[in-house]
Amino acid sequence: MRASGGGFQCQWWPSALSTSRSTLQRVEGGDTNVSIGIYAGALQALGLLDGLG
Repeated sequence: MRASGGGFQCQWWPSALSTSRSTLQRVEGGDTNVSIGIYAGALQALGLLDGLG
């Protein structure tokens, strides 16, 4: 879900995950200081959370 210039393509992500665009950019960059809940929400939105169990 990356745009060609980096960043998330989907404009609904921040509101769907109840977070800011800057936090989503940190997730995209692999920032280990982002809450695991934000990562889990992103995986859920992508339909990938079930693959962890």
